[in-house]
Amino acid sequence: LSDKFTEEAVRFIGENAGQPFFLYYAHSHPHYPAVPAQRNVGRSRAGDYGDTVMTIDDSVGGILDALDEQGIAGNTLIMFTSDNGPIAFRRFAGPKLFDLATDPTESYDVGNRHPEVFERLMGLAREMEAVTDPMATSSETLGPGASWKKPHGPEGPDARPDQPVVHLGWDDMFAYAEWKGGRMPTEAEWEYAASAGERTGIAQPDPEVANTWQGVFPTQNSAADGFEDIAPTGCFAPNANGLHDMVGNVWEVTADFYRPGHDPEDTRNPLGPHENDAYDPLNPDFPSRVMKGGSFLCAPDYCMRYRPAARQGSDPGLGSSNVGFRLVYDSLSAQN
Repeated sequence: LSDKFTEEAVRFIGENAGQPFFLYYAHSHPHYPAVPAQRNVGRSRAGDYGDTVMTIDDSVGGILDALDEQGIAGNTLIMFTSDNGPIAFRRFAGPKLFDLATDPTESYDVGNRHPEVFERLMGLAREMEAVTDPMATSSETLGPGASWKKPHGPEGPDARPDQPVVHLGWDDMFAYAEWKGGRMPTEAEWEYAASAGERTGIAQPDPEVANTWQGVFPTQNSAADGFEDIAPTGCFAPNANGLHDMVGNVWEVTADFYRPGHDPEDTRNPLGPHENDAYDPLNPDFPSRVMKGGSFLCAPDYCMRYRPAARQGSDPGLGSSNVGFRLVYDSLSAQN
């Protein structure tokens, strides 16, 4: 895919070199499955991971060469951002991986380190008439106005009553829980219920078990589980606790505030950090909540959060098409 997309990017540059253009190219690397170009296999000292980084380098070099050949390199703004790949590369990448500057669980965005680049970009964007190519950019948006009533946008179909509700913020979820006489589960409660006494690894659930992304994210989804989008609730078999869709389909927000890791001393029904101690590196300006379980967009080469132990911060004010919630009740009378 990297070679194919690079060829398309070079073609696009050649066709539009005489006018302002915008090209966005998202590599699937360095996330796994780590499948480097055959010419790069064994070239690095960091196993498949290092070989995929060399494949990225080849691709970027090809694009830079195309700009040089067209004589526009000096008048083209180029931004390159990446993280260091998924945490599982700790185990599989080989001995030289951690000569890199950062741990794979960390991500340093060029926007944080070099904000002037984005200021310059905005200045250029206001001056140019953008030209895009769907093959080279592979971009797709829902458009403004998506809501829990219209999850695919204002011109899309109404929300289906048999599917999980999405596009809600924390306050919406909390208010509904109070109205129903239930509450949001803690992270520990949610994980205990989802695990159902079984040890889970990092393997993707079988298509017969959960709604996740089968294929190469985000370009190819075989929908082997029968769904390209959200599945109706309860259409997959329950776990040993009788609970449906605890992994996959949509993320589920919990009551706990988020911070990386857990307190090793807090082992009995932990309640998570205090709001003042919460910290989400991806949203450092406000406290996030923990969400669990992954969604229909989780794939082996991208997210891998389709397991009970996985966790991520959830922006409390941001609704999303793949984030929902479930309630817990402290008594049967409250549930009824």
